[in-house]
Amino acid sequence: MKFQFVANREQDEAIRIVEDGPYKDLVLKYGPVKFEPIPNSDECGLKFEYILIDNPNDVEDNTPELVEFLGDVLVELIDHSIETDNLIFDNDRLASREDDDGDTRESNSTESDSE
Repeated sequence: MKFQFVANREQDEAIRIVEDGPYKDLVLKYGPVKFEPIPNSDECGLKFEYILIDNPNDVEDNTPELVEFLGDVLVELIDHSIETDNLIFDNDRLASREDDDGDTRESNSTESDSE
């Protein structure tokens, strides 16, 4: 996995990037996630919001590269939640049930064509 779940006093739950590279140790929280059709395609993309909580490498926010990376992380999070039967759809919120450690995980989104 590219991420791990972390507790944060101010933001409750967050995700820390653990994969080596420019985003390592970046801590974020996802906001609302939407699946939207891609025009002239049978596929859909993710539209999501996120908040950077800790940015130790001073990564430039809201770049296409960062959004694509965070979209990939979100897809991995969704896939993991489906595989472990922890995915919950709640109106405009995408969340997962408690994981094996008893931690509740949430995810929400920014625009990405991740599949």
